Amino acid sequence: MPYKLPRCAGLKTAAAGFAVIAVLTGTVYAGEQEWIQMQDSARQALADGDIGLAIEKVNQASRIAEESFGSANMKTALSYKRLGELYRQSGEHEKALQAYDRTLQIWVKLFGPQDYLITTMLKEKLAVLQQLKRYSEAADLLTETVSRDTERFGENHTLVAEDYETAAEFFWMQDLIADAVRNSARALKIYEQTVAPTDPRMISRLQKTAELLSLSGRSGEAASLWKRYAESVSAFYEGRHGFESAMAWIQAGEAYAADRDDLSANECAAKAQALLPDEKDINSKEDLDLLIQSYQRLQSLYLSSGDEVSARKFEKILSQILNEG
Repeated sequence: MPYKLPRCAGLKTAAAGFAVIAVLTGTVYAGEQEWIQMQDSARQALADGDIGLAIEKVNQASRIAEESFGSANMKTALSYKRLGELYRQSGEHEKALQAYDRTLQIWVKLFGPQDYLITTMLKEKLAVLQQLKRYSEAADLLTETVSRDTERFGENHTLVAEDYETAAEFFWMQDLIADAVRNSARALKIYEQTVAPTDPRMISRLQKTAELLSLSGRSGEAASLWKRYAESVSAFYEGRHGFESAMAWIQAGEAYAADRDDLSANECAAKAQALLPDEKDINSKEDLDLLIQSYQRLQSLYLSSGDEVSARKFEKILSQILNEG
């Protein structure tokens, strides 16, 4: 029975890629020592910052693998996968695509077309197609990866949510905002059923979906999501004072102001104000700049919502800070 290696799909760092290739190969073939030497040379070249030399060495390793191990061997597949990753790092996306296609051909021979390794490789290929702006081919792969993950894990799995996130970004890149909103909302719905409100994936998806709704002109829905985003950020930081939570509430207030919901806008502004650190507790120029930016946004927010008294208050505070500076 062929050995399946789900982990190899996620070679996160340059050095890790070569280490995995070295570890995951069991049988000794003629030419294996030369193949290992090429991988070691590539790893060293990459450590030295010479990606061109690393690509040259992995190219040689790929040819050695074909000759020594055959075209349907994990060493050969991993060599081409590593080559594709290096081409991506160097911006040579067409060559990366060719290397990934070769990897796919080998893995289909080894494990069959339905193995999960094929799905992970299709996602790598999808990312390259998006870089090349070959949107028609990318759209087909998007549909296929969503279908594969849904069939394997079920509709309400976080990996399926990630697929919808990828689809949302894909359509957003092309300014197809309605399609982006639909896919982002699908991802959000899955996260609502599977993770906590303070999970970073939930927080990020609330933010992205709110941005997309704002772009699509659905200001009321956007404001509601911005509020949920602010609530999740505040809960993540456990209600502590800080710019992250305050800025989230300011964003929610601005969204409500855009929707002409002045009462909700002022409520969000008040929550933001309560979360901002006191000026006397500011210890760095960076934090002072953030405080000034927050006050400027609050002043503008209060003006938008018709609270001129609060707006003048922040105008005076800003004037005092800037004069002291």
